[in-house]
Amino acid sequence: MSQMSGVAGDGFAVQPPKAVSSGRAVLLLAIAVVVGVVLLHELDNSPVATSATAAKHEAAATNPAPAANPAPAVAPQVRTPSEVSVLVANGTTVNGAANKVAGRLQPIGYKLLKPGNTTTQTATSIVQYTPGYQAEAQALATSLGVASTAVQQMPNPAPIADLQGANVLVIIGNELAGQPAAGGATPAAGAPAAGQTSANGVSNGPLNATPN
Repeated sequence: MSQMSGVAGDGFAVQPPKAVSSGRAVLLLAIAVVVGVVLLHELDNSPVATSATAAKHEAAATNPAPAANPAPAVAPQVRTPSEVSVLVANGTTVNGAANKVAGRLQPIGYKLLKPGNTTTQTATSIVQYTPGYQAEAQALATSLGVASTAVQQMPNPAPIADLQGANVLVIIGNELAGQPAAGGATPAAGAPAAGQTSANGVSNGPLNATPN
């Protein structure tokens, strides 16, 4: 009977108590790990954590990072009329139109060059400028009542044979050619008398004289 002490009465071997305890410990440890993972997941999704995250995003939206101050816009430097060389060219068949318009610009103080004629005729007046003189051309067009849309950069080749170093070219169209001279038959203030030439080379001859 002593040799059969490790066998149960029904003939099956009985597991040693030590082995049973070790297996139970491993099972409990595995259950504890699973429970810990579940609890950690629930903690991350808890209302407290969600509220904290939402508050952080709301604070970022309410107080955005300050934007860099943009550089102030620099207004273009407009030269005085005495610094701008202007050539008036007749683009119509009206005799003396260029001289007449030049006489209107002379009192303003522009450096007027000898008037000329364009190679082709134009129905409306155009003010063209060399690079860097757009603002001055706009100001001159305003003084003559020419639309700002008629101000454009000087093409190459220019519409006149000799620009004489002009910064701005005024091409007379029918609407300017048809306007009366300033003050009627009386020359504009500061303009030379009929048949004379001013110091800047502008002739104020009779309006029906040719060319220009």
